[in-house]
Amino acid sequence: MRQHFTQPRRTFRLPVQWFPDVSANRNIGNMDFAEFADAADGSGTFLGLDEC
Repeated sequence: MRQHFTQPRRTFRLPVQWFPDVSANRNIGNMDFAEFADAADGSGTFLGLDEC
């Protein structure tokens, strides 16, 4: 599902310490943009994924 195409102005902030995780997962196709945007907090900042 490519939600970012249906929501063209959707964004999230990414602190520098999380860039390697997001970049690697995007490059290998493990996660898409929408999954990271969905994981952003109420202020729109991605602060990592909660691991179970």
